[in-house]
Amino acid sequence: MTPAELVGAVQVGRSLAGVSLADTDLRGQKLDGADLRGATLTRVCLDGASLRGADLGGAKITASSVRNADLSGARLD
Repeated sequence: MTPAELVGAVQVGRSLAGVSLADTDLRGQKLDGADLRGATLTRVCLDGASLRGADLGGAKITASSVRNADLSGARLD
């Protein structure tokens, strides 16, 4: 699945471990419980996205925007 295919798609609980999502607009996406371990999130827009309970362990998050994103219960280490 390419980053462009993710835009507008509901990804609840989806495994995206190790995937590069660089330069992707995920604004408002529902990524609750998603497995994003080791994913590359460079220049990603997550404004207003829901990442409740998502696993972001080891994810590379740089130059990204997370304004008003819901990270309740997300693993960030």
